[in-house]
Amino acid sequence: MTALTPHFPLRSSRISLLGAAGVVELLTMRKRPPERIFDLSEGGLGMLTTQPLPAGQMVLAVVALPGERRAHDVIVRVAWVDGEAMGLEFVLPDDGLVAAVRRLRLDLGA
Repeated sequence: MTALTPHFPLRSSRISLLGAAGVVELLTMRKRPPERIFDLSEGGLGMLTTQPLPAGQMVLAVVALPGERRAHDVIVRVAWVDGEAMGLEFVLPDDGLVAAVRRLRLDLGA
């Protein structure tokens, strides 16, 4: 567990994406740039942001993962905020996103 991920439970399905090209775009009323994912599991992700949202807020996210041809749309709930980091919990992720996380875990040997 890194200092950036204190709020994620230890799971064998977690993937550290520090240095990888995973990004997430949150679709809100105010335009936001795509932001970097630093931690990923089948249940959610950790992201770095300069514009954190309030804990508990739900929003549509577009998740682009390394090696995937398409981005995945998923509703997320802001699980926690810590300075310029935010944890997003996937709310009913589709099978395609779950499969993409599993493929990435295999590709990275995680």
